[in-house]
Amino acid sequence: MEVDRNDSRRRRHGLVTGLVLAVILLSAEAYVQNPDKCKMPDSSIGYYFSAITSPYQIAFTSAESAWDSTTAWGYFHSTTYSAANIRVYDYAYGASEPIAWTAGACSYDSVWNNGRVDIRFNQTKMDSYPTLKKKATAAHELGHAYGLAHTEHYDCHDQVGHSGIMTGGAWTYNNCSWSTPKTDDVAGVNYVY
Repeated sequence: MEVDRNDSRRRRHGLVTGLVLAVILLSAEAYVQNPDKCKMPDSSIGYYFSAITSPYQIAFTSAESAWDSTTAWGYFHSTTYSAANIRVYDYAYGASEPIAWTAGACSYDSVWNNGRVDIRFNQTKMDSYPTLKKKATAAHELGHAYGLAHTEHYDCHDQVGHSGIMTGGAWTYNNCSWSTPKTDDVAGVNYVY
């Protein structure tokens, strides 16, 4: 029986190609994504400080600038209340409430309902945070506004499939000294959009 060497090479090539595609698809799953795929309506993302004190305004502005300096889809800018996609608040919500949260609902076309979402910072828990930890928390919440979910990667490797700001703003600040979006966060945004 004669062995067709070209056939054997084609099968190996097909196997390698299949493995490469599987790795690409699996790595896409490593990106942090919002399972509901709630996202911004367009790349011009306006925000408005509805009720916010100076320390949180500084943290938010620094965080949105950090996102804007990446290759992530879209860009943030200040706008009016009625035109804002993101309305930002801070308040002493109490010890039983989260550190911060992003609140909104998806419309039928997977966009934030009315193209709008709220970001809220809990002064009760965050007032003692240093400035960069507040920034990390704001960057994390902006990731949620983009449509990213939490990731379960707990390490300090800045690459796709590893920790990023979506692991948790406070966690990444405490464990990795990060306060800005990382490679996996940016890849996640670009994957969603």
